[in-house]
Amino acid sequence: METYDRVFEWWSVLTTEARIFYVVGIVAFVVGFFRALVVIFRVSNIRANISEDVLSGRHRAGLISARSLVAFLIGAGVIGGAILESGKSIFLALAGGIVVGVLLALISLWAMKILYSARASGTVEVASAKGEFGKVSVAVLPNCASGGQVELRLGGCATMLPAISPKDEEIPAGARVRVVKVIFPNILVVERAA
Repeated sequence: METYDRVFEWWSVLTTEARIFYVVGIVAFVVGFFRALVVIFRVSNIRANISEDVLSGRHRAGLISARSLVAFLIGAGVIGGAILESGKSIFLALAGGIVVGVLLALISLWAMKILYSARASGTVEVASAKGEFGKVSVAVLPNCASGGQVELRLGGCATMLPAISPKDEEIPAGARVRVVKVIFPNILVVERAA
């Protein structure tokens, strides 16, 4: 209970502006944390529809992504709040928060670029999957809903990749499928094999 009392005491002495900064940072951290959990555990019942831009291949990773926005808000919120808490002006808190937020967003983008380039330069070239046949290991849901997975051989290696289908019917686990297209970054668009 002592920790709770300390946090409550700390919160009660903050100015309204500092509280706003901290709330932005804390909410951004919580959103980022839960997004990471979804990615790590691949929660299959979350169905994120993929737009026509993604299906058509027109989607590109840009400067503004959910990761970079979360990183920016964490940095801006926490650093802005800390600057205000130290007795500095709101202008200095905004400037410091923006600078640190931009730096964290750029670090996030840089890290993702490294991760994606490592994936692209690995021994398995996912782009070569078009036209290949595989077996559904996790049911591929209809209408481009996420959560499906397909196992196939690429470059002599058994590979498991996320898959979607633009058709109106679910493709059950165990079904044989053909890869129609590969979309950013490594999602397979599949159809039931004849």
